[in-house]
Amino acid sequence: MDLNARQTIIVAILVLFLGRYLNKKLSVLNHFNIPEPVTGGVLISIVFAAIYTLFDITVQFSLLQRDALLIVFFTCVGLSAKFSTLKQGGTTLVILLVLAVIYLVIQNLTGIGIAVSTGLPSEVGVLGGSVSLSGGHGTAVVCTFITTFVLLVKIYTDNRGCLSVRFPL
Repeated sequence: MDLNARQTIIVAILVLFLGRYLNKKLSVLNHFNIPEPVTGGVLISIVFAAIYTLFDITVQFSLLQRDALLIVFFTCVGLSAKFSTLKQGGTTLVILLVLAVIYLVIQNLTGIGIAVSTGLPSEVGVLGGSVSLSGGHGTAVVCTFITTFVLLVKIYTDNRGCLSVRFPL
C-alpha cells in the first residue's frame, strides 16, 4: 500500500495526536520524558509490523516532503535557543562546549581522512563525521540532500565557475 504525500502527512499528524493522548493517560511516559512522537511512532510501528506479518501488506510512505520538513524542524529548534539559558549553565557548560567542539573536529578529521583515502570527496567525510555522529540521522539526511546538490554543482562547473548545462537526467 503506497501512501501519497497528503496521506503520509495525515498519518504523521494522527500518530502525533495518538502519542499526545497516550502521554497524558500514562504518567510513566511523562515521568521518563518520552516524547509524544516517539510514543505514537513506536505503537504505530508495532501495528504496521503486525499488518505486514499477518497479511503481508507493506505500507510505503511518501518521502517527498521529508527534507523540507526536516529543515523547518531544525530551523525552529535553532530559533528557540536562548542565550540566557546558556548563561545559566556556567563553567560546566563552557567545559562541555569546549570538549564537544574538540570531538567535532576529531570526528570531521577522521571522516575526511577516510573519505579522501577511499577516493571520495571530503564533503562526504564531513557527512560521515560530525554531521551524522553528533547531529543524528535527521541532520545527516538534510545535509546529504544539500551536499549532493553542492557536489553536482562542483562536478558540472568548469574552471571559471560557470555552471555547465549537462546535468544528469
